[in-house]
Parts: sequence; C-alpha cells; structure tokens
Amino acid sequence: MQYNKTSMERADPAPNPSAGGLYSPLLEAAIRLAASAHYRQFRKQLPEEACRTDGDLPLPDGCVPYVTHLMGTACILARLGVRDEVVAAAMLHDYLEDVPDPDGHETIRRVAGEEVLDLVIAVTENKRAELDATATWETRKKEQIDKIGGMDPEAVLIKSADLLHNLQ
Repeated sequence: MQYNKTSMERADPAPNPSAGGLYSPLLEAAIRLAASAHYRQFRKQLPEEACRTDGDLPLPDGCVPYVTHLMGTACILARLGVRDEVVAAAMLHDYLEDVPDPDGHETIRRVAGEEVLDLVIAVTENKRAELDATATWETRKKEQIDKIGGMDPEAVLIKSADLLHNLQ
C-alpha cells in the first residue's frame, strides 16, 4: 500500500492481510492522524490545565496523554489478530467525537479509507455538543447499548476493546 507521507492520503486499496509483512502503512497513517488530532488531550485523571507543560518531560503524575487510550484499544484488537482496518478504526474510534474537525468524515476517508470510516461511524456516539456531557452521559450510554445489537461484528469488537480499556 502506498501513502503520501506528508498528507497521509491513501494511494491504493487497503492491504491484503494474507500478503504477510510486518509493516502496515494503513496503521502508520491511522496512528499519525490519531496522535496529531489528539495532541495535548489527556485522560481525565487530572484537570487538563495541570497537564499543560512547556514540553517538560516526563509529564506530571496523573497526566496521561489521550493517545494511550487509543493505542491500548488498538493493541487489544491487534493481539486478537483482527484485520488492519479494524485496528486502524480502533485508533480513530474517538476522532469524530473528540476532535474539532468539521470535515472529520472526509479526513478519515482520505487517510484510512471508506471501510475504516464506516467502522468509526458505527462506534461513534452522539455527544450532543450543545449540551453538557455529564447531563447526557446516561442517555448516550443507553443509546450505545441499544445500538450494539445491529452493529457489524468488527464494530462490536472495537466497542468492546474500547470499554475493556476504559475499565483498566
């Protein structure tokens, strides 16, 4: 598979998992997009302001970069031996919910393809940006549970890995 390294655009179809090889340009592109899109986002252990540094490393205790959740979710699925498209979708599973990209669907399609986009859409919840996230939490979680029964089995794997990683 060929990618334009600077724009991460796909130049040919998704890789054939039976073709072998250790390197996946699809996964590289998904990781790059996720890492850049979630840059300076943190898990909720500490207030985000406490995690803002001038590039000092290591980060203060409790400041966990958000990309670790995406990597954890993707690694759970990779250990199960799922296809690269599923692992890529796991890397991008929160993109449409948490990244202020008005062209998010097109960005994912351009970087990772239609199949990955479809999986991301399947696991994306309606966060109702106009309302307080805490006030809609219970409704959003119930909607996700109701939605699982009609999901593609690979989308269910992504949602399950996401939930499993969130429990850790």
